[in-house]
Amino acid sequence: MAGQILCGIPILISNDFDGTVDFYQQFGFHEVARYEEGYLIIRRDGLEIHFTPRPDHDPAGSSHSAYVRVLNVAALTREWQSLAIPKTGIPRYVPATLTPWGMIEAHIVDPDGNLLNLGAAQEDPAP
Repeated sequence: MAGQILCGIPILISNDFDGTVDFYQQFGFHEVARYEEGYLIIRRDGLEIHFTPRPDHDPAGSSHSAYVRVLNVAALTREWQSLAIPKTGIPRYVPATLTPWGMIEAHIVDPDGNLLNLGAAQEDPAP
């Protein structure tokens, strides 16, 4: 049966829900729900990200990630160009670049070491 899958929702690690919300608000996300049992949901446009705590989590050793296809990575990069987030370390933000495989990608690593890859097929970087 075709057409049954609506979307995917990454579930990432966060041991400081307030810090996670503060970090992602810079990128236009907003908090949707927070549960005392230890669960956080944020959203921007069509992307919803869920977070759960894990007390033994080490951000430097994190391998948690999600790849998100977007319409125009260059437009997002222009929107975020004034953010004062380092380009190396944890957290970090890497503006859009053209990859050898023909995608334009930007990368966000949050304070818990989760990698959010944002990608689109090669596009015209004009506004």
